[in-house]
Amino acid sequence: MKIKLLTLLLSFSLFSFAQTDSYTKDIVQLASIYDTFTKITDSTLTASAEIQSITSPNLKVAKDFIIELKKKNSAILTSKFLTKPDTASLKSIYIIRAVHYNKFEKEPKDELAVIDSLVKEQTNYYELLSCYYGFIFSSVTQSGGDSFDLSNVNFTPADYKLENETEKAIFFLEGMERFGMLIWGYIHIAKPPNYEKALVLVNKYPTYNGEAYYKYINLDIDDFLVKKDRDHPKESYKKYYLNKYMNTVLYHVLCLAQKPEYEDEKLDVLLNSILRNEMYWEYSENAEILDQIYNRR
Repeated sequence: MKIKLLTLLLSFSLFSFAQTDSYTKDIVQLASIYDTFTKITDSTLTASAEIQSITSPNLKVAKDFIIELKKKNSAILTSKFLTKPDTASLKSIYIIRAVHYNKFEKEPKDELAVIDSLVKEQTNYYELLSCYYGFIFSSVTQSGGDSFDLSNVNFTPADYKLENETEKAIFFLEGMERFGMLIWGYIHIAKPPNYEKALVLVNKYPTYNGEAYYKYINLDIDDFLVKKDRDHPKESYKKYYLNKYMNTVLYHVLCLAQKPEYEDEKLDVLLNSILRNEMYWEYSENAEILDQIYNRR
């Protein structure tokens, strides 16, 4: 009986080790694929020997996700991928991103050590969700404004298995951070600022729950820490993302303020966005400007 029990325990240990070893190898491979492939034809990507070599059953969702991100004709904005996956898959995708980031460090760490560290890390669930949707919207906007057009897209966060207002807001804010980056250059880099082109892009933003993006106001959410800069420690999610979002809405107002025929639309943005809610101003780097706009000081 003791011999049988010992044999069973040893078999279980060896099986667990083999699974862990396979998982680690495949995580590295998926990160490599993410780095290597850049929007090539769908058939070539699917047939790739690198893709076919990834066999870990625990990585099926992550594998399908990374493949879809890299497809030229991606369906990443369909319900299949917008719907929140299981926690284990979220964690795997989070680790893949970390391995990807590690390659760009001045002194990259050993990849296996990075993976082992993050497997053991008690990562906040909301941070995993932030990573997942950040991946999606990065892929949507990576070609820049020239091909961007989501004007016919309506997102309904309640349909994506997002369980509370914080999860729904993460979905919203991850997208808006990327969409805001598309117009940032027209406001801050172009000389003089190109408000007209920026407004063209704003008009290509998607709607949420059938409403213009700026009418999404359910943003009184739980806070958590997230890493946005590899050279700095994790920071407040609300401070970073609410500031970025409010800046985007302010840029929109600024664009509309350039022509008198946009006056009604400008007032609509000012009166129906979170900008008018003072409880959010503490997260904005432009709190004084907001105070001047709404309190006429």
